[in-house]
Amino acid sequence: NERIAQLATIVQQREANIDALTSVSAEKDSDIGALNGQVKALRNRVAVKSDENDVIASENGALNGQVNALRNRVAVLSDENDAIASDNGALNGQVNALRNRSASLSSDNGAVTGRIEELTAVVAARDATIASLRSQGGNANVAEQCAAQASNVMEGARINFGSGNARITEESNALLERLTGIALACVGEDLTVEIGGHTDSQGSEAANKGLSERRAQAVLAFMAERGVPADGVRAVGYGEGTPIATNNTAAGRAANRRITFEWQAR
Repeated sequence: NERIAQLATIVQQREANIDALTSVSAEKDSDIGALNGQVKALRNRVAVKSDENDVIASENGALNGQVNALRNRVAVLSDENDAIASDNGALNGQVNALRNRSASLSSDNGAVTGRIEELTAVVAARDATIASLRSQGGNANVAEQCAAQASNVMEGARINFGSGNARITEESNALLERLTGIALACVGEDLTVEIGGHTDSQGSEAANKGLSERRAQAVLAFMAERGVPADGVRAVGYGEGTPIATNNTAAGRAANRRITFEWQAR
């Protein structure tokens, strides 16, 4: 009986242990269920976050595309600004050039106005000379009067040309206008004028003769353009053959380079 009692006690203890283990197992099952719920909730949360991440990644991709597009636009605008700056520089250069041109034209206009006034005075003097000489048309010494007028006009003055050529210099125009006035008044049925070209002895004789003739012809053309009868004017080139001073000095050579006028009755 004692053995039975011992076994009964052992059985009771085991049942108690089983009950305890069962209780613990139930608690564990409950904890596992709770954990499974948390795991499921976390998995759901992870899925949501994953979807959110996908949306964010998509938005980031779109934003990156916009950023790149903006960068490209900035680069284009920068190039356009450089081109505009270059154009502005070129336009400013043109504006400055136009301003300078305007100032130059204004100065030229002033010079032209002054030149017109000067030539107007020259023409007036020429016309006065014409009127004076024509009023003496019946005088037998008209050739002498014309020669005297021309000598007075040329006193202290000379007709100049470009070096080694037959181009009349601009500063000689006023003198030629006055001489043309005398020719207009004098040259006619009874009187002609010979325009003589003379050089110094520098260069060959043939070259000097040709140059002197071209210079005399240039003076004749100047007068003919202003109405002096061509049949009353003759151009002759004398070259170096009729010096009026020594050719051994610069001053003498300058004196020998000249244009003369010889008034002759027909």
